[in-house]
Amino acid sequence: MKVKTRTGIVSGKTLENGVEAFLGIPYAKQPVGDLRWRAPERLDDSDEEIECVEFGHSARQFIDEVELASLHEQGEDCLSLNVWVRGHARKNLPVMVYIHGGGYSILSGTILTGADKLAREQDMVLVSMNHRLHVFGYLYLGGLDERYLDSGNVGQLDLILALKWVRDNIEQFGGDPDCVTIIGESGGSDKVLTLTHMPEAKGLFHRAIAISCFLPVGRITPDVATGYAEEALHLLGVSPSHLDKLLELPARYITEKIFH
Repeated sequence: MKVKTRTGIVSGKTLENGVEAFLGIPYAKQPVGDLRWRAPERLDDSDEEIECVEFGHSARQFIDEVELASLHEQGEDCLSLNVWVRGHARKNLPVMVYIHGGGYSILSGTILTGADKLAREQDMVLVSMNHRLHVFGYLYLGGLDERYLDSGNVGQLDLILALKWVRDNIEQFGGDPDCVTIIGESGGSDKVLTLTHMPEAKGLFHRAIAISCFLPVGRITPDVATGYAEEALHLLGVSPSHLDKLLELPARYITEKIFH
């Protein structure tokens, strides 16, 4: 089956229980090269057909011990989302958007046990997404270079752009863009609560569920975050006055130096 979205015609697959799954749908330009540590950029409008039958890359994270937990190959090109629905031709179904846990550092939106069962039994459109994590999603470089003022929250800005994709396209999957609930657990619940405080997210969701929250919103000041950034740069062997060198480092090298 195929669904026309603003950014392309996506083709998915029908699961054994009759639920339609559209996996690995890109929702933003991939944050690689010069877009590393920058706010996510909106995809251009397109009529291109995109096969969406496999999960996209999990966000870059730990090299070894989380490979099994992330379930899929890791990569910086991780800005994709997944949609499950029992019959996309229907209308005005409630929408639930799941934000995964993992303490801002690990796991992915592919770990949603029973997603197809939930979409079928609760008769809803279910969405999950991947977004940038740990150093790629939350390293604040803005105190060292104003070109990176958004860097400390790009993971959160990824979520906002994914929610804008939902607003603009979910009706084509049978969902009601005026009935969107965001739900997160653990680190994902903190991201849910942060979204409720972000002006950029206003109007993108209508209910919020936070499960097992463990961090207060707004806990890190720019000065403290800049100190963390300087420690990270020391581990990477990069001078604070030469941040462009960060764009040249392989993602795997960064994860090895920071995570280990």
